[in-house]
Parts: sequence; structure tokens; C-alpha cells
Amino acid sequence: MNLRVLFSDLKDFLVLPSQKRRRVLLVVFSVSALAVVVSFLLSVGSGVCQAGNCWFGLGVMKYSDGNIYRGSLLLRKANGYGEFVSRKKDRYFGEWSWGKKHGYGIYYYGNGDVYEGQFSSNVKVGFGSFSWKGGLKYVGRWEDGEPSGPGKLLLEDGTTSLDGEYRKGIIYNGKGMYVYDDGTRYVGEWKEGRRNGFGIQLDSAGRILYSGQWVNDHPLGSAPSKGRTPS
Repeated sequence: MNLRVLFSDLKDFLVLPSQKRRRVLLVVFSVSALAVVVSFLLSVGSGVCQAGNCWFGLGVMKYSDGNIYRGSLLLRKANGYGEFVSRKKDRYFGEWSWGKKHGYGIYYYGNGDVYEGQFSSNVKVGFGSFSWKGGLKYVGRWEDGEPSGPGKLLLEDGTTSLDGEYRKGIIYNGKGMYVYDDGTRYVGEWKEGRRNGFGIQLDSAGRILYSGQWVNDHPLGSAPSKGRTPS
């Protein structure tokens, strides 16, 4: 609350008797404290405690959207180690801080994908691995929820490993793969976000469209490139 709401000019407040000024300040601070308490109660009031001690211990919380949390709780919020199961069949086992995934954990997506690694306030950060249900796997650094920095892509055959540098989730330097909107994909060498060096262009069915050298995103051969530079 702003004192100017009560007084058209600050001088009007300062000329009041000291006892009345104290009463005004007491009202202001009391209202502010009440707002903080109400906000806190609303923040911890969502969900129903189904079992255990959901304020200071181990318990089970069920939320209005059908999601369920089992594990360590502080003031009805996930804090410590616990398991989260969503209505979409996503599951997370790991560390929590004040209701958010924070620290090490494993997230199983309902579609079969799996992320294992570090979280910060629900966001993938630091070192982690992401495995697609088809067998493709990325292992490396994460920033703001996306691969960023040095990383390794393990292809579906289980033997081919591509080491590269990623920026905002896209291969930038080194070796890597990019899948285009039309389903074609390029596997090979990159320099500053462009196809440079040896690489293979495949169609959506996995048939080879071009295999050979690339310079500044263009193939050095007769076969045209069906992909486009990732933006």
C-alpha cells in the first residue's frame, strides 16, 4: 500500500501527531502482512492431501487436474525427493525444491521418450541425456531446456556416435543430424550451422538422396539437396 493513497501530499502525513502516524503505519503494515498471508495460503492450498504428512514429511498429494505426487513435502509442496505422475502418463522421479523439479531426476514421457539429468526450476540444465523411443539418444549439456554446448548424438544403430556443438537445440559445429520439416534429414559434418564436410542426405523413408562433400550448405555433386539450412 502507498501512503500517497491515504494522503494527497506526504507533508500532510508528516505533520500528524506521532501517535496518529504510528496508527496509520500499523494499518499499512497490517494490510500488507495480511496480503502476504493470503497469498501464501492460496499458493499451498491447491490439491488434496490423500495420505501421510503433507505439511512436514512424507505424503501423497492429488491435484484438481488429476496429477499425483508422492514423496517428501514441505507446506504441501514437493520438496526433497519424490515421484510425480501426470494424467498424460508422464512420470518424474527425482529431486524437488518448493514444488519444482530441481536437481537430479528422470522424466519418463507418456510417448516413450526419457530424459535423465539435471533440472533447475522445472527446466533442463547442466548435463543430461534424452532418449527417443525410436532409439536415438543425445548426451551432453543443456541450457534453458535445450541442448546447448558440447554434446554427443547416438544413432539408432547403437554404434554410430556424432560429437558436436549445439546452440539452442540445433547442431552448430562438428558432427550431428538435423531433421527437416519435410521429413528429410542430414547426417554429417557442420560448421557454424551449415552443412560443411562429409554428409549424407536421406529422404523421409531413409533412402539416400546424396552422399558426399558439402560446402556452405550445398552438395558438391549432381544430386540436389532436399533439405534446408536450419534457422
